[in-house]
Amino acid sequence: MSRINVRPADSAALENSWKRSGLSFHNETLENAAFRIEHWFNVKVDIRDEDLKQGTYSCDFKNESLRQVLEALHFTGKFHYRIEKDSVTIFK
Repeated sequence: MSRINVRPADSAALENSWKRSGLSFHNETLENAAFRIEHWFNVKVDIRDEDLKQGTYSCDFKNESLRQVLEALHFTGKFHYRIEKDSVTIFK
């Protein structure tokens, strides 16, 4: 049996390694996707409708901007969004 030893210095690199590979959602709710978008783009996302939070999404992004990611989700989720400085509002 092989073992993997992770030193504390390595854990930060592992936790942030997903950032280097891109932003991906695989059958995730918009609420979960919003959490990941917040961390990826350093913004605050406010979803104004409870039904929208439960919609699911599957997509992969490599180098897209915040607006490009939201636009792609918008087409499949049929919601509207507004970007103001470091915050995003999603609504019906």
